[in-house]
Amino acid sequence: MLLVRAFGRLAAGGSHPGHQDPRCRDSRAVQGVNVQHPTPISRYCSSPRQPRALFVEAVECRECNAVLHRPCRARGAACRRPLSWDGPILGGCYGGAVAGPGSHSREEAGSWSPPTTPQEIFDSFAKEFESRSPAAASVLIRSGRDPLALSLIPENPLWDVPHRLIAAVRWLVLEGRVEDFESAADPWGTFRTALTAHGPWIANFIREQPIQTNVVQRCWALLPLFLTVARAVPLPMDLIELGTSGGLNLVWDRYHYRYVAGDWGSPRASVSLRGDERAPVPGELLNTNVTIARRRGIDLNPIDVTSVNGLRLLQTFAREEEYTVHLKDAIAELRKDPPELIRGDYLLLLPDLLRARRDDTLTVVFQTLSTVYLTDEQRLRLRSIIETAAVEGPLAWISTPTPDEQGQPMGDYPLEMAIWPGSERRIAARMNVRGEWLEWIG
Repeated sequence: MLLVRAFGRLAAGGSHPGHQDPRCRDSRAVQGVNVQHPTPISRYCSSPRQPRALFVEAVECRECNAVLHRPCRARGAACRRPLSWDGPILGGCYGGAVAGPGSHSREEAGSWSPPTTPQEIFDSFAKEFESRSPAAASVLIRSGRDPLALSLIPENPLWDVPHRLIAAVRWLVLEGRVEDFESAADPWGTFRTALTAHGPWIANFIREQPIQTNVVQRCWALLPLFLTVARAVPLPMDLIELGTSGGLNLVWDRYHYRYVAGDWGSPRASVSLRGDERAPVPGELLNTNVTIARRRGIDLNPIDVTSVNGLRLLQTFAREEEYTVHLKDAIAELRKDPPELIRGDYLLLLPDLLRARRDDTLTVVFQTLSTVYLTDEQRLRLRSIIETAAVEGPLAWISTPTPDEQGQPMGDYPLEMAIWPGSERRIAARMNVRGEWLEWIG
């Protein structure tokens, strides 16, 4: 609510708070920076009247180049924008700070080298689906060799195109427009029928919609690191999540957790998380109390998870029953007191947020997997932003570096943390991509 009041004058044509340049008193001097435009699937949608997250957008003054924030009309997957927009949706998978789908070229993707040919890309992604959806894995293998399926994807497909193809057909399934190929007797025949009937729509979805998930289970792996920070610095936390998606992991303290050494959180919480501890979490950590002063998330494409289409979008990219149950239960918790979701590129916005830190709280910046979608140059830039801020004042950092950065096999993610001043970055734990297992290091 503070943001809404602070920037009310801007929307009405007044000057920015704290900004003295008289040339900027005309609201027409403000233009959007990386403002997200929705895909056609959500362009015509309206949301139910219910509590929702606060959305603000990054804007830049054309006269003085000051980067500001103001409330925006956009509501994630349920926003309305001019129907003339036909450009690509902005944002990478998990809401990373990548400017658009085209930025994931093999030349720019850092040290990780994805498969090269369409068939290799589809076969590689099929392996990721084998244990969770054998039907999806089988249709991906066939798609990589099928002229119709290949005609719906870009000529030089990115590594995540197979996931987008599956998600496009799942969206149609959830809308009731096609039969569910994953439960059909003939998965490939059912899937190909959907491609034939809705080819242009599917091709548009693949081109414009980046992967979006909000894996609540990762909070189970993150909690011991948050508790470590709380024990070291007993101040209220000011949370900033990078690549926040729908913001469900910003309310991690409202969930219940189970570990070998004991539980943490209210047993009455609607979300209860557990996993496989390959090295146990110390019991004394679970006695730590946490106070959250503020919750903010930055995403190029924040999702309004309280809307029907917002939930549906998250379900198209991951459809397992446990994942869906966690989504719905976590959304119920989020509705009680939604976090602030800021629309924009976190590499641009984070420095200003960190310069505005309060002395009576500890700012904790965290991210899971969003840096996988950055280039090496962008990762170095993020590291520089964090380390510069650490010199200027107290700060905590929790992150999953890319596996290849740490010499880990794909699928195993190190959990890095640091508390400044007084400590350096260290690997405190390891987890898999969804936080289903945890190896505690400490």
